[in-house]
Amino acid sequence: MSNTACATASTDRSDPSQRSQTGRTHTARTLGEDIDALVRAGPRLLSIYLTARLEPALRECVMVAVSRANACARCTRVHEAWALRAGVPTEELEQLGAGELAAIRGEHRPAVVYAAALAEARFKVISPDAQAVADEHLEPGRQRDIEAIARLISFANLSVNSAHAAASRVRARLTVGFR
Repeated sequence: MSNTACATASTDRSDPSQRSQTGRTHTARTLGEDIDALVRAGPRLLSIYLTARLEPALRECVMVAVSRANACARCTRVHEAWALRAGVPTEELEQLGAGELAAIRGEHRPAVVYAAALAEARFKVISPDAQAVADEHLEPGRQRDIEAIARLISFANLSVNSAHAAASRVRARLTVGFR
């Protein structure tokens, strides 16, 4: 698949600030599913971090892409700062934020496309184009590593967004009560 096809394989890459104020959140059902999937990914995650199987720059690019897909502005900011510290060029982060995947370093592009597609599909079936990018450029073990990292940050994103949404509802009720 060409770089252009790889750049366009991801689904909606819109600015998370244009989505709901709090982004994607957990439901009771998805929270249970996410915890189960994260527990199953635990040994792989431990191995990824202990052996540095994914270099920090790639890992942080994946985390930024997934945080943006889940509209978690807080996690996006944190992981952008960590990505800069890991050596990701500012221009690459700007392009990632704008959804311009063609500007992302070649070796990072397939992982970012794949991770964002997984998050956008809530780890269900992803677009055939995004799957083709993953299959062509990422070995099966690498795909599983990218999915594990994407699940980890997605769980964190949805947890942060859920806490923010709950706090906003409480604040709104308190404000109404004091009128």
